[in-house]
Amino acid sequence: MYLGRGFHKMSNFEVIDKINNYFYKNNSPALRRLLINCIEKEEEKLSKKLTIILIKLKLQEIEKDNIVTSEEIDFISDYLFSIDIWGEYELELFSSTMEIFCQSSIMILTKEMVRRTDFYKHLPTHRRLITSMLFNAFSLSVERNNIVDASYYREQLVQLFFDETELYERLVFHLIDSCYNFKMTNELSNILEMRKCIGFLKTLESMNLVDRWEKYIERVLNSN
Repeated sequence: MYLGRGFHKMSNFEVIDKINNYFYKNNSPALRRLLINCIEKEEEKLSKKLTIILIKLKLQEIEKDNIVTSEEIDFISDYLFSIDIWGEYELELFSSTMEIFCQSSIMILTKEMVRRTDFYKHLPTHRRLITSMLFNAFSLSVERNNIVDASYYREQLVQLFFDETELYERLVFHLIDSCYNFKMTNELSNILEMRKCIGFLKTLESMNLVDRWEKYIERVLNSN
């Protein structure tokens, strides 16, 4: 696999952005409207099915109702493992559905992407996608108490070197890294660092992000 445009139209890539935007805002009514619209549309069957499953996964995460079947989860997994050439669509899809994969599958897929995309990672769009993938893998590994995998993702993020203009990326890295360090040391000072990051987001009045990351911290602390 390598990062390229792949075989999907850019509109499919943009749909994933819209889904994630609604998800980060906890906007389940908008996701439900999007789901209905997608079901009613006449379009290429594979893309339509993947989009429907992704919307249902995000609704499930917000509403805590089990609406995604094991067959649907297997469908996305089988699709991603069957594609030899990953485009932006596949990378965004993987990053947005990472929670359905076991740790070994996440490591196989992310390592392959990192290995094949060194040439592209400094280009803005590709860099954003790789960063998003690594952040999701890092945060999920910490939450699942898989410190070995988390250490690998942490090192990959360090190598990306976020400059002073990438304030959100630096903030998110510091927050997840504080969770990682807490898992490693159990020192309460790391919880203080987490709260500082949340405080910064509150200062910026980014309340949807505050809600998302407060819930993440709660899950990390409860899984310790």
